[in-house]
Amino acid sequence: MKKFKSLSLVALTLLLVGCTNNSGSQNSVESSNTPIQDSTAQLPKVTVTAKAITREIEIGKTVEVKAIVNTTEKDKTCTFECSDTSVATLAVNANGLKATLTGVKAGKVTVTVTSKINPTAKSSIDITVIAEKPSLREALKNIQKLDNYTISVSKNSEASQKIFVTPDFLIVEDAYGYPVYSNGSKSIFGKTLDKDEKVVLLERVDDDFITEAPIVQANCGLLTKENFKGNKENTKQPFEVNDFYSFDAFNPDWVTDVKTEDNVYVIDGEATDPETKKATNITGAYVECMLWKLADAESYINAIEQTRGEFFWTLSSDIETTITVVGSESISATIEYGSETYEIEMEAIHETDIADDDNEIEGVNSTLTATAPVVGDKLEAGFAAVKTNNYVQHNSMFPDHKTEVNFDVYFTPDYVFYDCHKVFRHEYNNHRTGDTEEWTKIPYGYIKKADGIYKFEYDEDANTVTVNTTKEENTDASTSLPVWHKYLSSYSLFDENNNLKYAFAAEESPIWENKLTNYYSTDSREIFEQFLTYYAPEDFEEVIEVTKAGFGVELDATNKVTDVYGTAGFTPFVDETQDIGTHTYGVDYFHLNSFGGATTNKVDALLKK
Repeated sequence: MKKFKSLSLVALTLLLVGCTNNSGSQNSVESSNTPIQDSTAQLPKVTVTAKAITREIEIGKTVEVKAIVNTTEKDKTCTFECSDTSVATLAVNANGLKATLTGVKAGKVTVTVTSKINPTAKSSIDITVIAEKPSLREALKNIQKLDNYTISVSKNSEASQKIFVTPDFLIVEDAYGYPVYSNGSKSIFGKTLDKDEKVVLLERVDDDFITEAPIVQANCGLLTKENFKGNKENTKQPFEVNDFYSFDAFNPDWVTDVKTEDNVYVIDGEATDPETKKATNITGAYVECMLWKLADAESYINAIEQTRGEFFWTLSSDIETTITVVGSESISATIEYGSETYEIEMEAIHETDIADDDNEIEGVNSTLTATAPVVGDKLEAGFAAVKTNNYVQHNSMFPDHKTEVNFDVYFTPDYVFYDCHKVFRHEYNNHRTGDTEEWTKIPYGYIKKADGIYKFEYDEDANTVTVNTTKEENTDASTSLPVWHKYLSSYSLFDENNNLKYAFAAEESPIWENKLTNYYSTDSREIFEQFLTYYAPEDFEEVIEVTKAGFGVELDATNKVTDVYGTAGFTPFVDETQDIGTHTYGVDYFHLNSFGGATTNKVDALLKK
């Protein structure tokens, strides 16, 4: 363009010089009425639009910039120019209508596309070059380091709710700023920390926040400042932190650490291999269901009820879920279930501001006082009875996997005695199958002495006890027998500072079909593992679909504990040929009684001689 104008002015100057020599007048140019033709009027009519599928690329990644050219001319080729080649480089295709932009370093560039036959026809597009995005697992770990962010949810393209995440609050509101959950006349906005940093529900009646707020009970017991939004990498199963949670509730190991080219990850919750019938991606099912509940708890719960149980992978097989890594500490997700589509996006990262109308939520927690969580009286009594370390445990064995034979174990503060007597040994060995070893142990136990713990054996025929002369390894005067031998009381469930007992329901009820025992039940994986490890070998899998445990207590007429029942069960994975109704639990039980009377046994007097 500049060259064209320059030539025209030279030609015009020569023409005027000739006129001057003929007339001798130096003022004829200024008086001349001859118009100067606009050079653009001679150019073909062209419009150019620059387009790219994304305005953001990672360092080392590329994006194609296209020139959309409208003209009647045959020549549609364009030039492409990058504003800063140190940030990104351009390589133009041979046809002159496309160029490949490659990110070099973080920054922003403007790509300008110009028509060759009409240089006035041009279009520009801004593209940002960012550092390489992490894998989904790394992005999730980065998010879990954030103190502030907002999660926005839309349902079928309409805003439905927002989740505000801050160090001291987790607030959930619908599209109109109202609480998503209610409890009778109370509106529940989420949870927060009270003035003593206890995790409580943030409740409101009318326009006033309730100053005495109930402590939040969850599958991991009473929550703390560190885990009230989620347990992060310590999360073993979904929904450990009650109905209000953030991305902290997702275990990063549930998602892949293999990076995709487009930063988009399809979450597959169909967890059965067609050939082996074994679970292949139960954690994918966890992610799908938790995202859905995060977006629309009511719809999720309705779907759970329709599937007759919390069987995550069965439900998630009907969900289509994709997660996109938007940035190093930001993700978005799309969930499709039937005719419903949910979009989950992170926004306001590092600057979450939560307020409700004219009432600032910030600062409310400085006035809140926690009210005690509800625990059943019988449950408390049962816990106290176990912590006496004086009870009898009834062991049920199944040598042929169907016939029950029993022996008792006497737990006392000073010794533990396994009374695996002759009758038990005879019945056990008589019913054992080929894969069950013969029982050869005679009655035995362990006693705490002044300098450590010693093993002893009981001779039924002679009615004598023989105590080993060598104490057990790594025991001394300071060794606690209940801790060393792992009495039930030694598990963290019974540690008052752990507060895991608050994972149990406040009311007792039957939890297994055809079993009349009432239990205070819990879905806690941790309690399940403690009960099962206490009574059975550690043979459960690392990833289990659903667990359930129960603690049952029976009282006599004077409200004294007579029996304590424990049970732990988990769901095995059903294969694709089975109906959900056949989805059953594998269950273990233990039964304790004679609280305070465990010393009434064959060896007590012999050991005290």
